[in-house]
Amino acid sequence: SVIQNPRKASVQPKNLTRTKKAAENNKKGGDNESLTLYSGEGDENSSFEIANTICYVASLLCEQGKCSDSIEKLQEARAIYKREKNPALVGAIDIELSKCFNHLEDGVNAQNFALKALGVFDSINNERKKAQVYAQLGKALNTMGEYQKALERLDKIFDAKKGSSEADELELLSL
Repeated sequence: SVIQNPRKASVQPKNLTRTKKAAENNKKGGDNESLTLYSGEGDENSSFEIANTICYVASLLCEQGKCSDSIEKLQEARAIYKREKNPALVGAIDIELSKCFNHLEDGVNAQNFALKALGVFDSINNERKKAQVYAQLGKALNTMGEYQKALERLDKIFDAKKGSSEADELELLSL
């Protein structure tokens, strides 16, 4: 999913159309070079817009099973959000990084990024994001063979999501 600047309802960078076209080319069998980002030189895109575009590309790469490439892009976006001092967006990227590492069955890195995200979302009391973190932590622990701890983390999803619909909870389990 594309992470958006919380100050705007929808961020549409000027180069997003170009990025979407490159992504479509890639889906039709184009090479990885087709996902190279427009640098924005001489453009008026903000750092947030550039980072959001990078996240869009990372999401497409992840959907295509190119998790290592997605991780590289997510780390680029994370660096921008960190430089801009936006911990909520850094935390959101950490969830996405955890998800990618879980896809690669790298439980240690998945757990590390999930714990970073948990710290952020615990401090701002964002229960929905915490539930997403617990899902990733559960998957990471399961990958590492820590089955009881994995079950305990997955149980926390339901604690974090009190009052939500069952559909929301099931969606989180499928992350």
